[in-house]
Amino acid sequence: MAKAPIAIEKPVPEPETMSPQTNEEYLERGWLYFSKQKYELAEADIQLVLQSDPHNVDALYVLGLTLKAAGKSQQAMDAFTKIDEMISYVDDHQRAIIISRLAHGQVNQIRSGNWDLEKEIWKSIH
Repeated sequence: MAKAPIAIEKPVPEPETMSPQTNEEYLERGWLYFSKQKYELAEADIQLVLQSDPHNVDALYVLGLTLKAAGKSQQAMDAFTKIDEMISYVDDHQRAIIISRLAHGQVNQIRSGNWDLEKEIWKSIH
């Protein structure tokens, strides 16, 4: 039996060593700062992305996660809720549904402590 090839992963950069030039690079660094619980730095990078691309739902989602983790629940809900206004800018319909459900789940979790996505899932099936 043949063995599967070994995948070589590139090392994850330290966000402090990055010099972003594009929105994608700022978003990547924002995610890295978020993962290291450096929420103010993550928020700053994500806000830079949203200044030049206000329809970027990926940036809105990570902004919501960052604000939620930083204890800024109302601002996080605002970011997650704004995704519904921008979801039409997502070209891939299935991806748009997933992002929308994730955002709704985050809002529900902040409000009630429960993701409670039954309405969203039921609505899309029927």
